[in-house]
Amino acid sequence: MELDAQTQQIVLDALKNSEKSLAEFIQLACKVYAKTINGKHKHADGDLSSALTSELLDPEVTQYKTHPGKIKELTKRAIKAIQMYNDNCTETDQKWFLSATAINGLTGSRVQSVNKVLKDYKQMVDDHNNKHGLTAYTNRGSAKNRQIHLEIPMASLVRDGLDL
Repeated sequence: MELDAQTQQIVLDALKNSEKSLAEFIQLACKVYAKTINGKHKHADGDLSSALTSELLDPEVTQYKTHPGKIKELTKRAIKAIQMYNDNCTETDQKWFLSATAINGLTGSRVQSVNKVLKDYKQMVDDHNNKHGLTAYTNRGSAKNRQIHLEIPMASLVRDGLDL
């Protein structure tokens, strides 16, 4: 196989640790990868809007664990939850700047992945932050002692994605 040096070392270490023959190892690796691909393909067109937010956030709910639309759906819901929360706050220092980092704090999704989704919602996010006078520096000092997932009950505020 034509593998880069790092991948080759990972495979050699895994092969050694598996105590399998090369043929058995390749068969098992192919089986696992094929299941992953087929599982993602099966869900590729699946609409997650009717799924409960609590289930999407729960790592134990395996049917959504690798769903390709999960990050986008959670990001949409997190945006809505932060907007609802901020709209009900009276002081600026109570509010959260709507950003990939804030969404990561609510959903656990990787910031890099959230940033890709946020490109589709840039104007909405900018409008919300401007409406409340929020900037990237708004939560810098106070956020050290705050945890967004403890302040914003996302699963309660946005039960599902049907109204988004």
